[in-house]
Amino acid sequence: MKLAIGTAQFGMNYNLYSSETMSEKEVYSIIEYARRIGIDTIDTAIGYGSAETKLGRAGVSDFKIITKLSKISSKKNIKKFIFEEVNKSLERLNVSSLYGLLLHSPNDILCNHNNEIIETIEQLKKNNIIHNFGYSIYEPGEIDNLENSYNSDILQVPYNLLDKRFKNIINLNLEKTFPKKIYVRSIFLRGILLHQNPSAISKYFSNWDNFFLSWKKWLIENDIDPLSVCVNYIKNNYNIERAIVGIDSLDQLKSIYSAYVSNRNLYPKNFYSNDIYLIDPRKWNL
Repeated sequence: MKLAIGTAQFGMNYNLYSSETMSEKEVYSIIEYARRIGIDTIDTAIGYGSAETKLGRAGVSDFKIITKLSKISSKKNIKKFIFEEVNKSLERLNVSSLYGLLLHSPNDILCNHNNEIIETIEQLKKNNIIHNFGYSIYEPGEIDNLENSYNSDILQVPYNLLDKRFKNIINLNLEKTFPKKIYVRSIFLRGILLHQNPSAISKYFSNWDNFFLSWKKWLIENDIDPLSVCVNYIKNNYNIERAIVGIDSLDQLKSIYSAYVSNRNLYPKNFYSNDIYLIDPRKWNL
C-alpha cells in the first residue's frame, strides 16, 4: 500500500475543524514534499472548488492524477457534457491526460442514458485521455449493480478504524477474485478520528461520547497519537493500491509520512462501529 494525496481541503472547507481553504503557496509546498518522498498519485475532483486550479499552478504533470466527474444523469447531452468537463479539468490541472476518471455519483451509470456514458468513457480511453475508469462509492451493496453495468478499473471506498464495511471486498482483491485497483479514502473520517472528543467540534457527536472516551483512554494507555494509529491501521494492507490521505497542511503530511515509515504498527483490534450515523458523513446532522 502506498500513499496518495487527497485534495478536498485544497479548494474547499472539508474537514470539520478547518475554517479556511489552503493557500496556493501551501499547496505548492505539499506537492514539492510529496514528490520528494516518492508519492506519485493525487486524488481530486471537479467538485472540490479551486483544488484543480491550484494543482495546475503548482505543477503536477509528473503525478498520476485521478479526478471525479460531477453528477451527470440529469444532463441532456451527456456525451458533450463529459467531454467538456474532462477538457476543463485537463486545462485547470495543466496536464494532457488523466490516470483515472471516477464517477462521483456512481449511480449515474445505472440511469437510462448509461450507454452514452459508457460509449464516452470508451472513447476517452481509446484516445488516451483517461487510462482508468472507476467509481467512488459509499456502500458495499452498490458494487454488484455498478460492475454489472460497466466494469471498472478503480474502486474508491471509505475505510478506517471505525468503518470496516469494505474489509471483505479488500480481502477478495488479495485473492485475485476481485482484481480491481482499490483506493481507500476517509482514513481519518473527515478528521473526527484525529480528535479525542469530537463532540467538542459538534454536539452531534455527543451520542457517541462513551465510545470516544474509550478511544481517548486507549491512546493514553498506549502513548500514541491518533494520526499514527489511523495510518498504522491501513499501511501494511497490501491489498490496497493507494490510501488517499486528506491533507490540511505541509506539517500534517510530514506527520502522516513519519507514521507511514515508522516500524510501529499499533492500533486497537476491536475499535469499530456499525452505526451508519457515525461512520457515514453523509448522515451527519451538524
